[in-house]
Amino acid sequence: ISHVYDFVKDNQQMLSQTTVHMFYEKQHKTEHGQHYPHNYLRNTALNFTDTEYVVIVDMDFMTNKGAHDGLKKLIATDEQVKWSLDNRVLMVLPAFEYTRFGKKKLGK
Repeated sequence: ISHVYDFVKDNQQMLSQTTVHMFYEKQHKTEHGQHYPHNYLRNTALNFTDTEYVVIVDMDFMTNKGAHDGLKKLIATDEQVKWSLDNRVLMVLPAFEYTRFGKKKLGK
């Protein structure tokens, strides 16, 4: 814990818009008895979010350099997108994989 505290203390400016939550080992079970700690962590993060919009990404997903500005511009200029987000409509961002032959779209 002291290492995390020192890291946060030493990087306050970089982490100025970051909230850090610490969890200790605890069993979280669904009604079927299965463990899903990632759901608990995601829901805790969402409960403490104080922004208008949230983008949830897997740890192996990397956005491009302009993703933040592009999403802000899309929300500001596209009324249908803004309405959908304001009405809690889920939007899925397309994912691409870079290969030595160029990029290819993943999924359908």
